[in-house]
Amino acid sequence: MKKFMFLFGCLLFILTACNGSNNSNEDPDTQVKGATSEMLDVLIRVPETVTADEEVTIEALVTQGDDLVENADEVVFEVWRSGEDDREMMESIHQGDGVYSINTIFDEQGTYFVVAHATARNMHHMPRQEITVSAKQ
Repeated sequence: MKKFMFLFGCLLFILTACNGSNNSNEDPDTQVKGATSEMLDVLIRVPETVTADEEVTIEALVTQGDDLVENADEVVFEVWRSGEDDREMMESIHQGDGVYSINTIFDEQGTYFVVAHATARNMHHMPRQEITVSAKQ
């Protein structure tokens, strides 16, 4: 019985040693070629004046360090009116030069919020921007 336990212990030691030979803490399938440790940055851009019932373009400039992110996995805009629970999710269109945009119309005057949900290079960033919509003149 002692020989069996000794052999079992040796076998367990060998298997553990072989399994632990891979010292990499990173999964090679999740590594991004050329990725840096810098955080993803998203700047929401809206016109200075927004009027109800007029089409407006909302943009998100997606960068990482000095690099423009041209291959974001997803950039979705979440839009809602202050004080309301009804939120609209809008898929963006890539315009180039790190810019992703949507076109929308705000039906009423008031305060609105926009969150740009950007996922790229195994990172997610979701800044929020407040927009004041004035009455149609």
